[in-house]
Amino acid sequence: MSAKKVYISRIIVPDAIEKLRQNFEIEVWEDPAPAPKKVIMEKAREFDGMLIESNDLMDAEVFAQADRLQVVGTRAIGVDNIDVSAATDNGVAIGNTPGILHESCADFTFGLILSLARQVTRSNRKVIAGDWKIFDQTPYLGLDVYGKTLGLIGLGLIGTAVAKRASGFDMDILYYSRNRKPEEEAKYGLKWTPRLNDLLSNSDYVS
Repeated sequence: MSAKKVYISRIIVPDAIEKLRQNFEIEVWEDPAPAPKKVIMEKAREFDGMLIESNDLMDAEVFAQADRLQVVGTRAIGVDNIDVSAATDNGVAIGNTPGILHESCADFTFGLILSLARQVTRSNRKVIAGDWKIFDQTPYLGLDVYGKTLGLIGLGLIGTAVAKRASGFDMDILYYSRNRKPEEEAKYGLKWTPRLNDLLSNSDYVS
């Protein structure tokens, strides 16, 4: 029996790709930029499986002609770029990565907030360039994070994980969401803000 054919839309984690080659016939899109839609459509016709990124569009037009395709995996939590309904109608299973990336993403988010507030990146560049001549903190004082107001646009897994970190900094936390979430409000001291403009005008930091 010939090996199943899998198309991978980006050269990411080469070691994992090599492991896949042990059991599958693999083709990889070599360009770091996303493949044009016509290429995605062509590969969907020719391959049994596809591993795509979040900026690869797979809509109903793609699935309508993907008679051979059995499964599509995306290295992301969200599937906004995939017409899941059309995939299901055409017998194509969709796999994503929920529950394993949100904590890491929240770490990066809070790291960026701290870096922005305390000008970490700017001062680091000065050190690397040899421009840090004297111990003078004045140009890099920045702003406090502790006790400030954080506005969260959306309160999914990532937003909730960011709120968890912000609560450790004793921040006032506002959130804008279509649906109110009383359990998270009670747990992390959040305040629901039904108007986005109100959140933006009352927050020191927004994520």
